Amino acid sequence: MVFYEPDKDAYVLLGVRAFATQEEIEAAFRRSVLSAHPDKSKAPDAAEKFRAILAAAEILRDPVSRKDYDRGRALHHGASAKTPMKPATASTPAAVPPPWLDSEVRIVHDSIIFPLVVERPSFVAELAALLSFLSLAAAALTSDLTFVLLAVIGYAVNRVHAREPRTVRSAWAKVVPAMRVAEYSTIDPRAGLLVRYQVPFGALTIAIIERKARYRVEIRGFPKGAVPLLKPTRDLEHARRCARDASAWLGMPLARAA
Repeated sequence: MVFYEPDKDAYVLLGVRAFATQEEIEAAFRRSVLSAHPDKSKAPDAAEKFRAILAAAEILRDPVSRKDYDRGRALHHGASAKTPMKPATASTPAAVPPPWLDSEVRIVHDSIIFPLVVERPSFVAELAALLSFLSLAAAALTSDLTFVLLAVIGYAVNRVHAREPRTVRSAWAKVVPAMRVAEYSTIDPRAGLLVRYQVPFGALTIAIIERKARYRVEIRGFPKGAVPLLKPTRDLEHARRCARDASAWLGMPLARAA
C-alpha cells in the first residue's frame, strides 16, 4: 500500500501532470535527477530531495502503486476516489495579469509568455577591457610606461561601467502556473533552430534585485537569464507588494531577500 504525503507530492516533485504518460514521467525524472543530484546541486537539502525524487519515480513507474497513490491523493484533495485528481485550473485561462506587470508579457490560453533577458557588460566596459588588454600587451613589448597608464585608465573605466550592465532579450520563457510547468525557447546558433528547454518549476522564485537604490522584481532560477516583472523603481515597499502579488499570481515562493 502506497501512502500519499502532501509535502512530498510525487507529481509536484517530478513537475508532471496527474495524467502524465510514462514517457513524460521518465523524461521528467531524468531532468529532475540531473538538477537535484547532490554532486551538482549546492542546496543543503539536495540529498533529501534527490531521495524523494527517486521514491516519486518508483511510485509512478509502477501502474499498481500509481493507482493506489492516485486514490490516496484524490481522497486527500477531496476528489473522487475512482479517478486521479486533476488540477481544477489546468484548462482555464490564466488570471488577468496585475496592472503593474511589464507590458511585454502575453497570456496565451493557460500559459504566460515572458521575455527572458540576460545582463551583459555595457559597450563602454567592453571597450575599456579591450583597451586595457591591448595596452598591457603593448607595454610588455615596448616597455613604454604610457601603455601602462592607458591600461590603468581602461581598467578604471571598466570598473565604473561594469556596474551598469545592459539587458539583452535572449529567449522567451513560458510558465503554466496551473500545471506547474516552465520552459524557455531560444535559437540554437549552431543549428539555427528553435530549441525548447524545460525548467523545474520548483527552482523558480520571485526575487527583488537592488541596483543603485533602484529595485526590480524578477523571476529567477532559469539557467540563463531572468524574467523582469517590474520596471526599476525607487519605492521598496511598492516592489515588495508587487513581489507578493506576483508570488500569489504565479504560485512561486518569494526569495528571502524579497
